[in-house]
Amino acid sequence: MNTIELKKLIETVSNITKTQTDYVNGMDSLDVARKLSQLAYYIHKNFYLHFNNNWYPQETVDNTIKLLGRKFADMKPSKEPRTTEIRRKNLDPRNYTMP
Repeated sequence: MNTIELKKLIETVSNITKTQTDYVNGMDSLDVARKLSQLAYYIHKNFYLHFNNNWYPQETVDNTIKLLGRKFADMKPSKEPRTTEIRRKNLDPRNYTMP
């Protein structure tokens, strides 16, 4: 890959990233919560499929979001740094952690 092709690729990826960021920033916070929950389940999709045919319990997630309402969606983001170790602990199914 030469320099010109690399610059075109970087520009394309940058445009895609901007489009995705604008899309997410335009979403309602509850819709973002739904999408993030789906991503969290997707990370462990093979684990869930091993025990069940349904890797993403959409009805359960929707009911939980309805029950909790805006309680968590409207929380201000934490100001403490999100280190790799903290993210690793949050994604580890052996841990029960809340960010």
